[in-house]
Amino acid sequence: YELPPDASKIKKRTNKRRDYQNIKISPDSRYVAYVTNQRGQYKIWIHDSTTGKHKRILKRGQKLEQVIDHSFPVLSWHPSSEILGYITEEKGQLKMHFYNLETKDVTTRNLLYFEKILDFNFSPDTRKLVFSAVVNGQTDIWVFDIASSTNERITNDLADDFDPQFTNRMKEISFISNRRLDTLFLENDPENNTSIAYAVYVYDYENRTNVLRKISEGSYINHTQPLSLGKNRYIYLSDKNGIINRYYAEYDSTISMVDTTIHYRYFANSHPLTNFKRNIESHDFNPVSEEL
Repeated sequence: YELPPDASKIKKRTNKRRDYQNIKISPDSRYVAYVTNQRGQYKIWIHDSTTGKHKRILKRGQKLEQVIDHSFPVLSWHPSSEILGYITEEKGQLKMHFYNLETKDVTTRNLLYFEKILDFNFSPDTRKLVFSAVVNGQTDIWVFDIASSTNERITNDLADDFDPQFTNRMKEISFISNRRLDTLFLENDPENNTSIAYAVYVYDYENRTNVLRKISEGSYINHTQPLSLGKNRYIYLSDKNGIINRYYAEYDSTISMVDTTIHYRYFANSHPLTNFKRNIESHDFNPVSEEL
């Protein structure tokens, strides 16, 4: 994968008094949704690349001197590009909203079971959501069925799991975690199964296997925000050289042993895509248009 020639082009001049976060490109590449936060007052914006216009669809909070919580709202595009989903925290409750770009209508429902939603994404078939959610102080991966409002727990351990995403036509879920072992323990989590660094893992959602595949390299390097480019190909952010830049990784396997069956060893080949002097805080990728 190569960066487009206009990758360094400035799309929008920023207001230095605002914090910009949670940038999401719509699947058809026409829209870019993002959040601004100024002294605790946050707004959700949608930029239309065909008209060049920016539309504010939500404003919450007051501008006060305070410790700002940048963990919400979280955004995700519906695969049709016609709906923007976002989750807010209001009066101690989690609320999930669906904004229809054509009708301008907003559908809202309460999320009662979770304490906090840190990130989420739609499934390709639009029937499910995958959450990084906090329950009983523990951050795990969950799959939420939109029609029935039921939850399926994917991880249940002390390791922190973030940035989940359906990949490979919904057969897998990629996420980052600070776990040491690649085995999921739904009960009796072993001691010392957490690390100070985060790596990219892939869960076999189709077969529900309890062994994860690690696709990032290094034990003391942080890897965040993995995005799928296609089967076994990913980009992610990493502080491998001391500054957070974008990396490309391709996952492969080789035969490690043959007895009564064939055993494979999995590995990832990675290389940097950027070499900026300042950290990349957030990124998003559209696999259709190959826009970052």
